[in-house]
Amino acid sequence: MERSTIGKVAAVAAIVAGAAAGLSAAAQASPASDRAAFDRALATHISAIKSRDIKTFESTLTDGDTLLFLLPDGRRSDTRAAFLAAHRQLFAMPGFIFEDTPISEYVGSSVGTATVGVKVTMAGADGTATVNRSVMTLTFQREMGDWRLVQDQHSPVAAARPE
Repeated sequence: MERSTIGKVAAVAAIVAGAAAGLSAAAQASPASDRAAFDRALATHISAIKSRDIKTFESTLTDGDTLLFLLPDGRRSDTRAAFLAAHRQLFAMPGFIFEDTPISEYVGSSVGTATVGVKVTMAGADGTATVNRSVMTLTFQREMGDWRLVQDQHSPVAAARPE
């Protein structure tokens, strides 16, 4: 090889190595930004439930027609429309109180889940309260760069009983 060709090859190799290093740095930064974006989406979703803000709640949902909703009693719905209708009804109840306790999270590049302990208190017109506890797993998926809810599953938590 001629000396000028060797220099050109070395220059191209240096550019490629620099670009690869830059991509590597970007790839390393990406998981943290994915986690931060996921955490913001989750916080917005939970806050909308607590404040009964159906408009904000709806903005956290998939734009697709399918949204799987599994309730602690085994009932399920498969559509975004049914999911929204159930939450409109729930948010309209005057005695509805939602409390959450984070349990775990998994955030991948396109799917993330959050598992949360949930306590829902429903105050009746007579002043009595019904308390339901469950473990809720929310599954979010990337849609056009945003994290959107695609599945909401509640597993019942049995009350402790004396032996």
